[in-house]
Amino acid sequence: MENRRGTLIYCLEAHDCASIKALLEDIARTGNFEAGMQAEIILDDQRLR
Repeated sequence: MENRRGTLIYCLEAHDCASIKALLEDIARTGNFEAGMQAEIILDDQRLR
């Protein structure tokens, strides 16, 4: 699953991700480039920070 997190996070963009804010922040800091960028997009677009 590690190498597919970016795709999974991309699919979450259409959903309310407020309940997984801490997880998204962690992925943005420590995930690979694709996963980190997708997490950043969700955090910004959904105004979670």
